[in-house]
Amino acid sequence: MKTMRNSTTLLTLNIALVFCFLIPSTTLLAAIDIAITVDDLPSHGDLPTDTNRVRIAEKMIKAFDNHQIKGVYGFINAKKVAESPETLKVLKKWVTSGNLLGNHTYSHPDLVKATLSSYLDDIRADEPLLSNVMGPLDFRFFRYPFLAEGNTQEKRDGVRKFLSESNYKIAEVTMDFFDYEWANPYVRCLKKNDQKSIAWLKRSFIEQALNGMEIAQILSKLLFARDIKYILLTHVGAFQAEMMDDLITAFQSKGARFVSLPEALADNAYQINPNVIRDRTYTFLSQVRVSRGLKNPPRAEELYSALPEEKLASICK
Repeated sequence: MKTMRNSTTLLTLNIALVFCFLIPSTTLLAAIDIAITVDDLPSHGDLPTDTNRVRIAEKMIKAFDNHQIKGVYGFINAKKVAESPETLKVLKKWVTSGNLLGNHTYSHPDLVKATLSSYLDDIRADEPLLSNVMGPLDFRFFRYPFLAEGNTQEKRDGVRKFLSESNYKIAEVTMDFFDYEWANPYVRCLKKNDQKSIAWLKRSFIEQALNGMEIAQILSKLLFARDIKYILLTHVGAFQAEMMDDLITAFQSKGARFVSLPEALADNAYQINPNVIRDRTYTFLSQVRVSRGLKNPPRAEELYSALPEEKLASICK
């Protein structure tokens, strides 16, 4: 009997090995690290009639919890709380749930239009609320509104000098798919109860998210010959909250692991200052590409062109 059991075990192992060799190597995905970040707390985009800002935040937090993701940095504009004091509950809920807050300026100014001094004042003005809600936790991570890092050398250098002297780290973006483009179309379609259009919004959102992931990997491998630790940009809108669980699942299906923002920024790629002077410097990877005089690879251009901007602008109107 023992001989028969041994023979059966060997046969089972041999079959398993055969199947392993039959599986295409492309299904064995290399893991990549992504830090999720969320902009425009406590509110972003139009508000559906059947919810409020706190419930939107709670839905997003629940998606993080479902995937055991903690320490997600949300970047705040304190002016929104001054205008709608009830939204302070969003920030408190965010922190008590185990997530964190960073500086996105007080009023979300465009550095292209602002003076350097007024822009620095706007960063400072965000700090009292951050300090109040975060207490001893580290809020000194900064996200540029509109990803605009300076259209003059004076502005670019001046902001960076201030951030360095104030012990801030720049929360660069290396994975983006223009998620904000879906926010208001979703609210319009909800008002019309257009379920067919809502289904399309959900499908296209995930498709574009995966396109954004592929673009980031293409550029990272072009520039650094590896996958850096990526930083994903999303926003705290009703549709983003609705889709966050599916979004995380879709990224995981492509090999994503989720890390904290500080862990991602520890990647030495982020030590580079590309020093690109433009109205819109866009993502960190794009800045590095431009600084090296490189064009977008054709596949990246193809994926950028897939963004359904015209349909998003017209749907449910």
